[in-house]
Amino acid sequence: MDQGIRDGGDDMIRLLSQRWQHGVWEFDYQVHTGVYHWDHYPVRLTHAADTPDTQIQADLAAVVTATIQARMASGSLSPHGQVMHWTRLIQQCHCSPTHHDDHIMDLCSRLVDRLPVSREAIVSSHF
Repeated sequence: MDQGIRDGGDDMIRLLSQRWQHGVWEFDYQVHTGVYHWDHYPVRLTHAADTPDTQIQADLAAVVTATIQARMASGSLSPHGQVMHWTRLIQQCHCSPTHHDDHIMDLCSRLVDRLPVSREAIVSSHF
């Protein structure tokens, strides 16, 4: 899974893997941009349901990646990983820098209609 975003030069955010495990979506990123340098940066997305639909999975990855990019730009990326809540992530689509990106806004709207809130047990927010 090579969904990399290059900001210019050698700066990049690359999604290495995405999987549903223990009731949450888990993402593993390679991040090398600005002051951020991780070969494996974990992100958990809670409260989003599992789906076998690969297009929904790709849309979800794009929104999470855009959110990580926006948090990096504002200097608010946690050094140990991120835990995101699905309903809060969707709300952020409308009030964060991602709302300036029409493509991401379209993905957020589609995901709201197609990916329900999960009823799975929620895992710890600690890494």
